[in-house]
Amino acid sequence: MNYLHMNKLRSKLLAIFLTMPFWGVSQNDNRGECYNIDPKSLEQIVEDLRFIASSDMGGRLAGSSEEEMVINFIIERFSELGLQPYGDYYEWAMNAPGLFPVAASEDTHLRWKKFNPKLGKAFFPTSMSSNDELKMRTRFVRYGMEIPDAEYSNFTGRKKRLKKRIAVIDIGTYQNKKSEQVLTQTVKERVEAAIRYGAKGVILINPSMAGIEPAKEFENIEGLGVPVVMLRNPVMIKRLKKWWGRTVELKVDQTELPTTFRNVSAYLDNGAAMTVLITANMDHIGKGNRFSRAPGSNTVHFGADNNASGVVALLELARQLANDRASAPFNYLFVITSGSSDQYGAKYLTDWLPKNFEGMTTFAIYYNMVGRLSDTRELEIQGIGSFDANFMPTFAKKISCFDISLIQRGQAPGNGDHQVLINNEIPTIKITSGMHDDYNLPSDEVGRINIEGIAQIVSITRTYLQKFNPDYKTIFSDGFSQRGSTHPAEPKRVDWGFEAEWEHRKPGIMIKKLQEGGAAERAGLQNGDIITQIGQYPIEDIYHFMDYLQILQPGESRFIRYTRNGQVRPAVINF
Repeated sequence: MNYLHMNKLRSKLLAIFLTMPFWGVSQNDNRGECYNIDPKSLEQIVEDLRFIASSDMGGRLAGSSEEEMVINFIIERFSELGLQPYGDYYEWAMNAPGLFPVAASEDTHLRWKKFNPKLGKAFFPTSMSSNDELKMRTRFVRYGMEIPDAEYSNFTGRKKRLKKRIAVIDIGTYQNKKSEQVLTQTVKERVEAAIRYGAKGVILINPSMAGIEPAKEFENIEGLGVPVVMLRNPVMIKRLKKWWGRTVELKVDQTELPTTFRNVSAYLDNGAAMTVLITANMDHIGKGNRFSRAPGSNTVHFGADNNASGVVALLELARQLANDRASAPFNYLFVITSGSSDQYGAKYLTDWLPKNFEGMTTFAIYYNMVGRLSDTRELEIQGIGSFDANFMPTFAKKISCFDISLIQRGQAPGNGDHQVLINNEIPTIKITSGMHDDYNLPSDEVGRINIEGIAQIVSITRTYLQKFNPDYKTIFSDGFSQRGSTHPAEPKRVDWGFEAEWEHRKPGIMIKKLQEGGAAERAGLQNGDIITQIGQYPIEDIYHFMDYLQILQPGESRFIRYTRNGQVRPAVINF
Protein backbone atom coordinates (compact mmCIF):
# COMPACT_ATOMS: atom_id res chain seq x y z
CA MET A 1 0.00 0.00 0.00
CA ASN A 2 1.63 3.30 -1.10
CA TYR A 3 1.33 6.65 0.65
CA LEU A 4 -1.17 8.02 -1.92
CA HIS A 5 -3.50 5.11 -1.27
CA MET A 6 -3.10 5.56 2.48
CA ASN A 7 -3.99 9.25 2.20
CA LYS A 8 -7.15 8.39 0.26
CA LEU A 9 -8.06 5.79 2.86
CA ARG A 10 -7.44 8.25 5.67
CA SER A 11 -9.80 10.77 3.97
CA LYS A 12 -12.51 8.08 3.83
CA LEU A 13 -11.92 7.19 7.47
CA LEU A 14 -12.26 10.83 8.48
CA ALA A 15 -15.60 10.99 6.71
CA ILE A 16 -16.68 7.89 8.64
CA PHE A 17 -15.51 9.54 11.85
CA LEU A 18 -17.85 12.52 11.32
CA THR A 19 -20.84 10.18 11.56
CA MET A 20 -19.37 7.82 14.15
CA PRO A 21 -20.87 7.89 17.66
CA PHE A 22 -18.33 8.24 20.46
CA TRP A 23 -17.99 9.60 23.96
CA GLY A 24 -18.13 13.36 23.48
CA VAL A 25 -16.34 15.86 25.71
CA SER A 26 -18.74 17.44 28.15
CA GLN A 27 -18.27 21.16 28.77
CA ASN A 28 -18.98 20.42 32.43
CA ASP A 29 -16.07 18.00 32.88
CA ASN A 30 -13.81 18.72 35.82
CA ARG A 31 -10.55 18.94 33.88
CA GLY A 32 -8.68 20.33 36.87
CA GLU A 33 -4.98 20.50 36.05
CA CYS A 34 -5.09 18.65 32.74
CA TYR A 35 -4.78 20.02 29.25
CA ASN A 36 -8.08 20.54 27.46
CA ILE A 37 -9.08 18.07 24.75
CA ASP A 38 -9.68 19.65 21.35
CA PRO A 39 -11.71 18.09 18.52
CA LYS A 40 -8.53 17.59 16.47
CA SER A 41 -7.28 15.19 19.12
CA LEU A 42 -10.38 13.02 18.88
CA GLU A 43 -10.35 13.11 15.07
CA GLN A 44 -6.72 12.04 14.93
CA ILE A 45 -7.19 9.19 17.40
CA VAL A 46 -10.15 7.81 15.45
CA GLU A 47 -8.34 8.10 12.13
CA ASP A 48 -5.19 6.37 13.38
CA LEU A 49 -7.09 3.67 15.27
CA ARG A 50 -9.36 2.79 12.36
CA PHE A 51 -6.35 2.28 10.13
CA ILE A 52 -4.11 0.32 12.52
CA ALA A 53 -6.89 -1.96 13.81
CA SER A 54 -8.69 -2.41 10.49
CA SER A 55 -9.42 -5.78 8.90
CA ASP A 56 -6.98 -4.85 6.09
CA MET A 57 -4.16 -4.96 8.65
CA GLY A 58 -4.98 -8.62 9.34
CA GLY A 59 -4.19 -8.52 13.05
CA ARG A 60 -0.66 -7.07 12.56
CA LEU A 61 1.26 -10.30 13.09
CA ALA A 62 4.89 -9.42 13.80
CA GLY A 63 6.98 -9.56 10.64
CA SER A 64 3.96 -9.77 8.30
CA SER A 65 3.28 -7.66 5.24
CA GLU A 66 0.31 -6.15 7.06
CA GLU A 67 2.55 -5.00 9.91
CA GLU A 68 4.83 -3.46 7.29
CA MET A 69 1.89 -1.34 6.12
CA VAL A 70 1.37 -0.21 9.70
CA ILE A 71 5.07 0.66 9.92
CA ASN A 72 4.83 2.80 6.76
CA PHE A 73 1.75 4.51 8.16
CA ILE A 74 3.55 5.33 11.43
CA ILE A 75 6.62 6.63 9.58
CA GLU A 76 4.38 8.92 7.53
CA ARG A 77 2.74 10.25 10.69
CA PHE A 78 6.08 10.91 12.39
CA SER A 79 7.36 12.63 9.25
CA GLU A 80 4.28 14.88 9.09
CA LEU A 81 5.02 16.02 12.65
CA GLY A 82 8.54 17.08 11.69
CA LEU A 83 10.20 14.50 13.94
CA GLN A 84 13.68 13.20 13.18
CA PRO A 85 14.31 9.56 12.24
CA TYR A 86 16.50 8.13 14.98
CA GLY A 87 16.88 4.41 14.49
CA ASP A 88 19.79 2.44 13.07
CA TYR A 89 22.04 4.77 11.06
CA TYR A 90 19.57 7.58 11.86
CA GLU A 91 16.84 6.00 9.79
CA TRP A 92 13.27 5.38 10.98
CA ALA A 93 13.76 1.67 11.66
CA MET A 94 15.56 -0.31 14.33
CA ASN A 95 16.17 -3.82 13.01
CA ALA A 96 15.69 -6.23 15.92
CA PRO A 97 16.81 -9.85 15.38
CA GLY A 98 14.43 -12.55 16.55
CA LEU A 99 12.75 -15.83 15.72
CA PHE A 100 9.37 -16.81 14.35
CA PRO A 101 7.69 -19.88 15.87
CA VAL A 102 9.44 -23.02 14.64
CA ALA A 103 7.94 -24.45 11.45
CA ALA A 104 7.51 -28.18 10.80
CA SER A 105 7.54 -29.26 7.16
CA GLU A 106 4.71 -31.25 5.60
CA ASP A 107 7.03 -34.26 5.57
CA THR A 108 6.67 -34.51 9.35
CA HIS A 109 4.39 -37.47 10.08
CA LEU A 110 3.39 -40.27 12.46
CA ARG A 111 1.85 -43.34 10.77
CA TRP A 112 0.68 -46.85 11.53
CA LYS A 113 -1.48 -48.61 8.94
CA LYS A 114 -4.55 -46.43 8.43
CA PHE A 115 -3.76 -44.11 11.33
CA ASN A 116 -2.25 -40.90 10.03
CA PRO A 117 -2.97 -38.09 12.53
CA LYS A 118 -2.97 -34.59 11.09
CA LEU A 119 0.13 -32.52 11.76
CA GLY A 120 -0.58 -29.52 13.98
CA LYS A 121 -3.98 -30.84 15.03
CA ALA A 122 -3.74 -34.41 16.33
CA PHE A 123 0.02 -34.43 16.82
CA PHE A 124 2.93 -32.02 16.74
CA PRO A 125 6.71 -32.04 17.29
CA THR A 126 7.96 -30.55 20.56
CA SER A 127 10.87 -28.21 21.27
CA MET A 128 12.76 -31.25 22.65
CA SER A 129 12.69 -32.97 19.26
CA SER A 130 15.62 -33.41 16.90
CA ASN A 131 15.07 -34.03 13.21
CA ASP A 132 15.17 -37.68 12.18
CA GLU A 133 13.19 -40.37 10.36
CA LEU A 134 12.40 -43.71 12.00
CA LYS A 135 10.61 -46.90 11.07
CA MET A 136 10.64 -48.79 14.33
CA ARG A 137 8.59 -50.71 16.89
CA THR A 138 7.05 -48.92 19.87
CA ARG A 139 7.24 -49.75 23.57
CA PHE A 140 4.78 -48.34 26.14
CA VAL A 141 6.69 -47.37 29.32
CA ARG A 142 3.69 -46.10 31.27
CA TYR A 143 4.60 -42.74 32.85
CA GLY A 144 8.25 -42.91 31.84
CA MET A 145 9.35 -41.97 35.36
CA GLU A 146 12.40 -43.04 37.30
CA ILE A 147 12.49 -41.68 40.86
CA PRO A 148 15.15 -43.44 42.98
CA ASP A 149 14.14 -41.69 46.22
CA ALA A 150 10.66 -43.18 45.87
CA GLU A 151 11.99 -46.52 44.68
CA TYR A 152 9.87 -46.16 41.57
CA SER A 153 10.86 -46.86 37.98
CA ASN A 154 8.93 -47.57 34.79
CA PHE A 155 12.08 -48.88 33.12
CA THR A 156 12.83 -51.90 35.34
CA GLY A 157 13.65 -54.90 33.17
CA ARG A 158 13.07 -52.98 29.97
CA LYS A 159 16.52 -51.64 29.26
CA LYS A 160 17.26 -54.05 26.45
CA ARG A 161 13.76 -53.85 25.00
CA LEU A 162 13.91 -50.06 24.65
CA LYS A 163 16.93 -50.20 22.42
CA LYS A 164 15.90 -49.54 18.84
CA ARG A 165 12.39 -48.75 20.09
CA ILE A 166 10.19 -45.68 20.12
CA ALA A 167 9.09 -45.07 23.71
CA VAL A 168 5.44 -44.20 24.33
CA ILE A 169 5.01 -42.15 27.54
CA ASP A 170 1.83 -41.15 29.37
CA ILE A 171 2.63 -37.65 30.70
CA GLY A 172 0.01 -37.91 33.46
CA THR A 173 0.61 -38.25 37.20
CA TYR A 174 1.11 -41.60 38.91
CA GLN A 175 -1.05 -42.21 41.99
CA ASN A 176 -0.80 -45.35 44.10
CA LYS A 177 -4.37 -45.99 45.27
CA LYS A 178 -3.27 -48.06 48.25
CA SER A 179 -0.61 -45.75 49.67
CA GLU A 180 -2.08 -42.58 48.12
CA GLN A 181 1.43 -41.82 46.93
CA VAL A 182 1.48 -39.25 44.10
CA LEU A 183 4.51 -39.03 41.82
CA THR A 184 5.27 -36.67 38.97
CA GLN A 185 8.20 -35.49 36.91
CA THR A 186 8.63 -32.92 34.19
CA VAL A 187 8.06 -34.13 30.64
CA LYS A 188 11.69 -33.38 29.83
CA GLU A 189 12.93 -35.57 32.69
CA ARG A 190 10.81 -38.47 31.42
CA VAL A 191 12.03 -38.08 27.86
CA GLU A 192 15.64 -37.94 29.04
CA ALA A 193 15.12 -41.13 31.07
CA ALA A 194 13.74 -42.97 28.03
CA ILE A 195 16.71 -41.83 25.95
CA ARG A 196 19.11 -43.05 28.62
CA TYR A 197 17.53 -46.49 28.32
CA GLY A 198 18.10 -46.51 24.57
CA ALA A 199 14.90 -45.06 23.03
CA LYS A 200 15.47 -43.76 19.50
CA GLY A 201 12.29 -41.70 19.54
CA VAL A 202 9.49 -40.68 21.93
CA ILE A 203 5.73 -40.37 21.51
CA LEU A 204 4.04 -38.48 24.34
CA ILE A 205 0.38 -39.15 25.06
CA ASN A 206 -2.15 -37.61 27.42
CA PRO A 207 -5.13 -40.00 27.78
CA SER A 208 -6.83 -37.78 30.37
CA MET A 209 -6.48 -34.77 28.02
CA ALA A 210 -5.68 -32.71 31.14
CA GLY A 211 -2.61 -31.35 32.85
CA ILE A 212 0.47 -29.76 31.32
CA GLU A 213 1.52 -30.60 27.79
CA PRO A 214 4.61 -29.43 25.88
CA ALA A 215 4.12 -26.16 24.00
CA LYS A 216 2.70 -26.45 20.52
CA GLU A 217 4.40 -23.24 19.39
CA PHE A 218 7.93 -22.24 20.32
CA GLU A 219 10.81 -20.20 18.89
CA ASN A 220 13.81 -22.36 19.85
CA ILE A 221 14.58 -26.06 19.24
CA GLU A 222 16.23 -27.61 22.28
CA GLY A 223 16.89 -30.93 20.56
CA LEU A 224 17.58 -33.93 22.80
CA GLY A 225 18.92 -36.06 19.96
CA VAL A 226 15.80 -38.04 19.00
CA PRO A 227 12.37 -37.22 17.51
CA VAL A 228 9.90 -36.29 20.30
CA VAL A 229 6.24 -35.70 19.37
CA MET A 230 3.00 -35.08 21.25
CA LEU A 231 -0.01 -37.17 20.18
CA ARG A 232 -3.38 -35.66 21.03
CA ASN A 233 -5.75 -37.78 18.95
CA PRO A 234 -8.17 -39.33 21.51
CA VAL A 235 -9.27 -42.06 19.10
CA MET A 236 -5.73 -43.13 18.37
CA ILE A 237 -4.76 -43.04 22.04
CA LYS A 238 -7.62 -45.44 22.88
CA ARG A 239 -6.27 -47.86 20.30
CA LEU A 240 -2.67 -47.57 21.37
CA LYS A 241 -2.62 -51.07 22.83
CA LYS A 242 -3.15 -52.36 19.32
CA TRP A 243 0.08 -50.82 18.13
CA TRP A 244 2.29 -51.17 21.19
CA GLY A 245 5.17 -53.20 19.90
CA ARG A 246 4.14 -52.64 16.28
CA THR A 247 6.24 -50.85 13.68
CA VAL A 248 5.35 -47.18 13.15
CA GLU A 249 6.78 -44.51 10.89
CA LEU A 250 7.90 -41.32 12.60
CA LYS A 251 9.55 -38.35 10.92
CA VAL A 252 10.27 -34.88 12.30
CA ASP A 253 11.54 -32.10 10.08
CA GLN A 254 11.33 -28.70 11.77
CA THR A 255 13.36 -25.51 11.40
CA GLU A 256 14.06 -22.41 13.44
CA LEU A 257 13.13 -19.30 11.46
CA PRO A 258 15.42 -16.33 12.15
CA THR A 259 13.91 -13.00 11.17
CA THR A 260 14.20 -9.27 11.71
CA PHE A 261 11.48 -7.34 13.48
CA ARG A 262 11.32 -3.61 12.80
CA ASN A 263 10.83 -1.01 15.49
CA VAL A 264 9.96 2.53 14.39
CA SER A 265 11.73 5.37 16.19
CA ALA A 266 11.48 9.16 16.03
CA TYR A 267 13.10 11.98 17.99
CA LEU A 268 11.74 15.32 19.15
CA ASP A 269 14.71 17.57 19.94
CA ASN A 270 13.79 20.42 22.26
CA GLY A 271 17.38 21.25 23.17
CA ALA A 272 16.89 19.84 26.67
CA ALA A 273 19.53 18.08 28.74
CA MET A 274 17.46 14.93 29.26
CA THR A 275 15.35 12.67 27.06
CA VAL A 276 12.20 10.74 27.96
CA LEU A 277 11.43 7.47 26.17
CA ILE A 278 7.77 7.00 25.13
CA THR A 279 7.04 3.50 23.84
CA ALA A 280 4.27 1.07 22.82
CA ASN A 281 4.22 -2.18 20.86
CA MET A 282 2.37 -2.27 17.54
CA ASP A 283 2.07 -5.97 16.67
CA HIS A 284 -0.75 -8.32 17.59
CA ILE A 285 -1.56 -12.00 16.91
CA GLY A 286 -2.85 -12.00 13.33
CA LYS A 287 -5.66 -14.53 12.95
CA GLY A 288 -4.78 -16.16 16.24
CA ASN A 289 -1.76 -18.04 17.53
CA ARG A 290 -0.79 -19.62 20.86
CA PHE A 291 -1.74 -16.38 22.62
CA SER A 292 -5.30 -16.36 21.28
CA ARG A 293 -8.12 -17.08 23.70
CA ALA A 294 -10.09 -18.57 20.79
CA PRO A 295 -8.12 -21.77 20.03
CA GLY A 296 -8.38 -22.89 16.43
CA SER A 297 -9.66 -19.51 15.29
CA ASN A 298 -8.94 -18.36 11.75
CA THR A 299 -10.51 -14.94 12.23
CA VAL A 300 -8.69 -11.62 12.31
CA HIS A 301 -7.83 -10.55 15.85
CA PHE A 302 -8.08 -6.77 15.42
CA GLY A 303 -6.21 -5.89 18.60
CA ALA A 304 -7.90 -2.50 18.86
CA ASP A 305 -7.04 -2.23 22.54
CA ASN A 306 -4.08 -4.63 22.48
CA ASN A 307 -2.21 -2.63 21.48
CA ALA A 308 -3.43 -0.32 18.70
CA SER A 309 -4.75 1.90 21.50
CA GLY A 310 -1.23 2.29 22.92
CA VAL A 311 0.16 3.21 19.49
CA VAL A 312 -2.48 5.84 18.79
CA ALA A 313 -2.01 7.31 22.27
CA LEU A 314 1.72 7.60 21.56
CA LEU A 315 1.07 9.20 18.17
CA GLU A 316 -1.35 11.71 19.69
CA LEU A 317 1.07 12.58 22.50
CA ALA A 318 3.80 13.07 19.88
CA ARG A 319 1.50 15.37 17.88
CA GLN A 320 0.69 17.53 20.88
CA LEU A 321 4.29 17.78 22.09
CA ALA A 322 5.55 18.60 18.59
CA ASN A 323 2.95 21.36 18.20
CA ASP A 324 3.55 22.92 21.63
CA ARG A 325 7.27 22.71 22.31
CA ALA A 326 7.14 25.47 24.90
CA SER A 327 5.25 23.10 27.22
CA ALA A 328 7.54 20.12 26.55
CA PRO A 329 10.38 20.24 29.11
CA PHE A 330 12.31 17.23 27.73
CA ASN A 331 13.56 15.82 24.48
CA TYR A 332 11.42 12.83 23.50
CA LEU A 333 12.38 9.54 21.90
CA PHE A 334 9.30 7.75 20.52
CA VAL A 335 9.78 4.03 19.82
CA ILE A 336 7.02 1.72 18.59
CA THR A 337 8.22 -1.87 18.92
CA SER A 338 7.53 -5.19 17.21
CA GLY A 339 8.10 -8.83 18.11
CA SER A 340 6.28 -8.38 21.43
CA SER A 341 5.57 -12.11 22.00
CA ASP A 342 9.16 -12.45 23.20
CA GLN A 343 9.91 -8.71 23.52
CA TYR A 344 12.45 -8.85 20.67
CA GLY A 345 11.92 -5.19 19.83
CA ALA A 346 12.19 -4.08 23.45
CA LYS A 347 15.34 -6.14 24.01
CA TYR A 348 16.98 -4.57 20.99
CA LEU A 349 15.92 -1.13 22.21
CA THR A 350 17.55 -1.60 25.61
CA ASP A 351 20.79 -2.69 23.90
CA TRP A 352 20.59 0.29 21.56
CA LEU A 353 19.87 2.98 24.16
CA PRO A 354 23.24 3.04 26.00
CA LYS A 355 25.07 3.40 22.68
CA ASN A 356 23.03 6.43 21.65
CA PHE A 357 21.67 8.02 24.82
CA GLU A 358 24.24 7.22 27.49
CA GLY A 359 23.44 9.35 30.54
CA MET A 360 20.65 11.19 28.72
CA THR A 361 17.58 8.97 29.12
CA THR A 362 15.83 9.85 32.35
CA PHE A 363 12.86 7.43 32.36
CA ALA A 364 10.36 5.62 30.14
CA ILE A 365 6.57 5.63 29.74
CA TYR A 366 4.98 2.53 28.22
CA TYR A 367 1.42 2.67 26.84
CA ASN A 368 -0.26 -0.73 26.90
CA MET A 369 -4.01 -1.23 26.40
CA VAL A 370 -5.29 2.26 27.15
CA GLY A 371 -8.49 2.05 25.10
CA ARG A 372 -11.01 0.60 27.53
CA LEU A 373 -11.41 3.23 30.23
CA SER A 374 -14.57 1.89 31.86
CA ASP A 375 -17.44 3.34 33.85
CA THR A 376 -15.35 2.96 37.01
CA ARG A 377 -12.98 5.57 35.52
CA GLU A 378 -9.89 3.80 36.89
CA LEU A 379 -6.50 4.23 35.23
CA GLU A 380 -3.48 2.19 36.31
CA ILE A 381 -0.14 4.00 36.77
CA GLN A 382 2.26 1.11 37.43
CA GLY A 383 5.98 0.80 38.14
CA ILE A 384 6.42 3.85 40.37
CA GLY A 385 8.65 1.76 42.64
CA SER A 386 11.32 1.62 39.90
CA PHE A 387 12.08 5.32 40.50
CA ASP A 388 14.43 6.57 43.19
CA ALA A 389 12.81 8.14 46.26
CA ASN A 390 13.63 11.73 45.28
CA PHE A 391 11.77 11.39 42.01
CA MET A 392 8.75 9.43 43.17
CA PRO A 393 6.78 12.41 44.60
CA THR A 394 6.14 13.67 41.05
CA PHE A 395 4.29 10.53 40.02
CA ALA A 396 2.95 9.94 43.53
CA LYS A 397 0.91 13.15 43.19
CA LYS A 398 -2.56 12.24 41.98
CA ILE A 399 -3.73 14.56 39.23
CA SER A 400 -7.42 15.43 39.48
CA CYS A 401 -9.17 15.75 36.14
CA PHE A 402 -11.84 14.10 33.96
CA ASP A 403 -13.16 12.32 37.09
CA ILE A 404 -10.52 9.64 36.51
CA SER A 405 -9.30 7.71 39.54
CA LEU A 406 -5.56 7.06 39.29
CA ILE A 407 -4.55 3.70 40.75
CA GLN A 408 -0.82 4.02 41.45
CA ARG A 409 1.25 0.91 42.02
CA GLY A 410 4.88 0.32 42.88
CA GLN A 411 4.96 -2.90 40.85
CA ALA A 412 4.21 -3.34 37.16
CA PRO A 413 3.07 -6.97 36.81
CA GLY A 414 2.68 -8.91 33.61
CA ASN A 415 4.97 -9.68 30.69
CA GLY A 416 5.65 -6.88 28.26
CA ASP A 417 8.13 -4.30 27.06
CA HIS A 418 8.02 -2.59 30.46
CA GLN A 419 9.56 -5.69 32.05
CA VAL A 420 12.51 -5.57 29.66
CA LEU A 421 13.09 -1.87 30.38
CA ILE A 422 12.88 -2.36 34.15
CA ASN A 423 15.15 -5.41 33.99
CA ASN A 424 17.71 -3.14 32.35
CA GLU A 425 17.38 -0.61 35.20
CA ILE A 426 15.43 1.99 33.24
CA PRO A 427 12.78 3.53 35.56
CA THR A 428 9.53 2.80 33.74
CA ILE A 429 5.91 3.77 34.13
CA LYS A 430 3.31 1.50 32.54
CA ILE A 431 0.00 3.21 31.82
CA THR A 432 -3.02 0.97 31.19
CA SER A 433 -6.80 1.04 31.48
CA GLY A 434 -6.67 -2.66 32.38
CA MET A 435 -7.85 -6.08 31.22
CA HIS A 436 -11.28 -6.90 29.75
CA ASP A 437 -13.25 -9.84 28.42
CA ASP A 438 -12.23 -9.20 24.78
CA TYR A 439 -8.52 -9.57 25.50
CA ASN A 440 -6.82 -11.52 22.66
CA LEU A 441 -10.15 -12.34 21.04
CA PRO A 442 -11.47 -11.28 17.60
CA SER A 443 -14.00 -9.11 19.48
CA ASP A 444 -11.28 -6.60 20.49
CA GLU A 445 -12.65 -4.18 17.89
CA VAL A 446 -12.53 -0.44 17.27
CA GLY A 447 -16.23 -0.07 18.12
CA ARG A 448 -15.51 -1.07 21.73
CA ILE A 449 -12.80 1.56 22.25
CA ASN A 450 -13.37 4.61 24.46
CA ILE A 451 -11.99 7.28 22.11
CA GLU A 452 -12.41 10.11 24.57
CA GLY A 453 -10.76 7.98 27.24
CA ILE A 454 -7.58 7.70 25.14
CA ALA A 455 -7.53 11.47 24.67
CA GLN A 456 -7.91 11.97 28.41
CA ILE A 457 -5.09 9.52 29.17
CA VAL A 458 -2.82 11.45 26.78
CA SER A 459 -3.78 14.68 28.54
CA ILE A 460 -2.94 13.19 31.95
CA THR A 461 0.42 11.96 30.64
CA ARG A 462 1.27 15.38 29.24
CA THR A 463 0.30 17.01 32.52
CA TYR A 464 2.62 14.68 34.44
CA LEU A 465 5.47 15.45 32.05
CA GLN A 466 4.99 19.15 32.60
CA LYS A 467 5.52 18.70 36.34
CA PHE A 468 8.97 17.13 36.09
CA ASN A 469 12.24 18.95 36.57
CA PRO A 470 13.82 18.63 33.09
CA ASP A 471 17.36 18.82 34.49
CA TYR A 472 16.90 16.01 37.00
CA LYS A 473 18.48 12.70 36.06
CA THR A 474 16.27 9.90 37.31
CA ILE A 475 17.99 7.02 39.06
CA PHE A 476 16.73 3.45 39.13
CA SER A 477 15.69 2.48 42.64
CA ASP A 478 18.23 0.17 44.26
CA GLY A 479 15.53 -1.27 46.50
CA PHE A 480 13.13 -2.08 43.68
CA SER A 481 12.24 -5.75 43.38
CA GLN A 482 10.03 -6.96 40.55
CA ARG A 483 9.16 -10.56 39.71
CA GLY A 484 11.31 -11.62 36.81
CA SER A 485 13.82 -8.79 37.26
CA THR A 486 17.48 -9.38 36.53
CA HIS A 487 18.60 -6.59 38.86
CA PRO A 488 21.92 -7.91 40.29
CA ALA A 489 21.18 -6.67 43.80
CA GLU A 490 17.77 -8.33 43.98
CA PRO A 491 17.43 -11.12 46.56
CA LYS A 492 16.14 -14.52 45.51
CA ARG A 493 12.39 -14.68 45.15
CA VAL A 494 10.02 -17.57 45.66
CA ASP A 495 8.61 -19.19 42.55
CA TRP A 496 5.00 -20.35 42.79
CA GLY A 497 5.33 -22.24 39.53
CA PHE A 498 2.33 -20.99 37.59
CA GLU A 499 1.21 -18.38 35.10
CA ALA A 500 -1.67 -16.24 36.34
CA GLU A 501 -4.90 -15.54 34.45
CA TRP A 502 -4.54 -11.74 34.31
CA GLU A 503 -8.11 -11.00 33.22
CA HIS A 504 -9.59 -12.91 36.17
CA ARG A 505 -11.88 -10.69 38.20
CA LYS A 506 -11.91 -10.55 42.01
CA PRO A 507 -11.62 -12.35 44.33
CA GLY A 508 -8.34 -14.26 44.31
CA ILE A 509 -5.79 -15.11 41.65
CA MET A 510 -6.56 -17.80 39.08
CA ILE A 511 -3.96 -20.31 37.88
CA LYS A 512 -3.84 -20.20 34.09
CA LYS A 513 -0.99 -22.63 33.47
CA LEU A 514 1.03 -24.67 35.92
CA GLN A 515 4.76 -25.05 35.57
CA GLU A 516 5.89 -28.67 35.37
CA GLY A 517 7.23 -29.75 38.75
CA GLY A 518 6.68 -26.28 40.24
CA ALA A 519 5.60 -25.49 43.79
CA ALA A 520 1.90 -25.15 42.89
CA GLU A 521 1.79 -28.48 41.05
CA ARG A 522 3.61 -30.21 43.91
CA ALA A 523 0.94 -28.87 46.29
CA GLY A 524 -1.76 -30.54 44.17
CA LEU A 525 -3.12 -27.39 42.54
CA GLN A 526 -4.54 -27.50 39.03
CA ASN A 527 -5.14 -25.14 36.15
CA GLY A 528 -8.25 -23.07 36.91
CA ASP A 529 -7.84 -23.15 40.70
CA ILE A 530 -8.29 -19.76 42.41
CA ILE A 531 -6.03 -18.93 45.36
CA THR A 532 -7.98 -16.82 47.86
CA GLN A 533 -5.85 -16.94 51.01
CA ILE A 534 -2.14 -17.20 51.86
CA GLY A 535 -1.47 -17.75 55.55
CA GLN A 536 -3.78 -15.40 57.40
CA TYR A 537 -3.96 -12.93 54.51
CA PRO A 538 -6.88 -12.86 52.06
CA ILE A 539 -5.90 -12.42 48.40
CA GLU A 540 -8.31 -10.05 46.68
CA ASP A 541 -6.57 -9.77 43.31
CA ILE A 542 -3.30 -10.00 41.43
CA TYR A 543 -1.93 -6.93 43.20
CA HIS A 544 -2.51 -8.34 46.68
CA PHE A 545 -0.69 -11.43 45.45
CA MET A 546 2.26 -9.39 44.11
CA ASP A 547 2.51 -7.48 47.39
CA TYR A 548 2.60 -10.73 49.38
CA LEU A 549 5.51 -12.00 47.28
CA GLN A 550 7.71 -9.37 48.95
CA ILE A 551 7.74 -11.15 52.33
CA LEU A 552 8.21 -14.76 51.17
CA GLN A 553 11.61 -16.45 50.95
CA PRO A 554 12.77 -19.67 49.25
CA GLY A 555 12.60 -22.69 51.57
CA GLU A 556 9.49 -21.49 53.38
CA SER A 557 6.09 -23.21 53.53
CA ARG A 558 2.67 -21.55 53.62
CA PHE A 559 -0.88 -22.69 54.27
CA ILE A 560 -3.23 -21.59 51.50
CA ARG A 561 -6.90 -21.80 50.62
CA TYR A 562 -8.16 -22.11 47.07
CA THR A 563 -11.41 -22.80 45.28
CA ARG A 564 -11.99 -25.51 42.70
CA ASN A 565 -15.37 -25.91 41.05
CA GLY A 566 -16.86 -23.65 43.72
CA GLN A 567 -15.50 -25.67 46.66
CA VAL A 568 -12.98 -24.18 49.12
CA ARG A 569 -9.96 -26.41 49.71
CA PRO A 570 -6.84 -26.18 51.90
CA ALA A 571 -3.26 -26.95 50.90
CA VAL A 572 0.33 -26.40 52.01
CA ILE A 573 2.75 -25.03 49.45
CA ASN A 574 6.51 -25.53 49.81
CA PHE A 575 8.81 -23.13 47.99
